This record gives sequence, C-alpha cells and structure tokens, in this order.
Amino acid sequence: MELLKSKEKDNWPEVDEDVFDEIKLPIQINGKTREIITVKKDLILQECEIKVKESQKLKKFFDGKKVFKTIFVKNKIINYLIK
Repeated sequence: MELLKSKEKDNWPEVDEDVFDEIKLPIQINGKTREIITVKKDLILQECEIKVKESQKLKKFFDGKKVFKTIFVKNKIINYLIK
C-alpha cells in the first residue's frame, strides 16, 4: 500500500455460500439428454431418483420399460440405460 502511495484499502467481496446449494443435473436416457432438473447439491442417487420420477417429461420414457443400468456421477449426471 505504501508503495502505491494509497491510504485506502479495498476489500474482496463476500461470497454468499447459499447461492451454491443447488445445481442443475442433466438426466440422460440411453446417452441422450432428456431433461435438466434442479436439485440440492450433494444428493445421493435415491434422493435424485425421487425428483426424476416427479418429472412429467420423463415418465413417457420409463412407462413399460426396464432400467437395466443406472450411471450416477454425484453432482454431475444421471444416465439410465433402458431396454
């Protein structure tokens, strides 16, 4: 500060951590993104699946079909492989 001959000191802005509590989670079915849902950060697969089942847009993909594999990367993506 003294080298710049300034008496004022600027502070860094404060970060509101609550802003980062929700994330957008892409839902893929057979490798194609079908919807992006907003969920709380750090949810486990079972809690995310509750949100997926609530989605009207995704119901048509699950009706009468069997999910044979679920790929879940926490805070990144869910991919359902359906036959």
